[in-house]
Amino acid sequence: MPPAVTPLRHMLSTICMYFANAYRTTFGFHNGPPLHDPLTIAYLSQPEIFKTKRYRVDVELAGTHTVGETVVDVWNYRNLEEDDWSKGKNCLVAEAVNVPAFFEILLACVQKADKVTSLNN
Repeated sequence: MPPAVTPLRHMLSTICMYFANAYRTTFGFHNGPPLHDPLTIAYLSQPEIFKTKRYRVDVELAGTHTVGETVVDVWNYRNLEEDDWSKGKNCLVAEAVNVPAFFEILLACVQKADKVTSLNN
């Protein structure tokens, strides 16, 4: 990661380091924190850098398998089709991303934000 040479970059670096430490100590993530929000925005703007697959995804509310957790049918136990979003495979799940392309997008956004944010004034 480039050095935090502006107040905006310092703030972003501080947030990333905080969550990296929190995820390492709480969940055992040793390669940095998840980047849910920036990855979501990157997918919306550049879906071609992601590898996706459709799955059936439900939130368990009845307590049959778990309570309040997301359940993904990764093995297609229910033998569902991909042509019915409501009763079949209802979620497009990103399974991989072109990491260099993602960071190129992220750092380009930070560079643009550096020019307009009030944090740097």
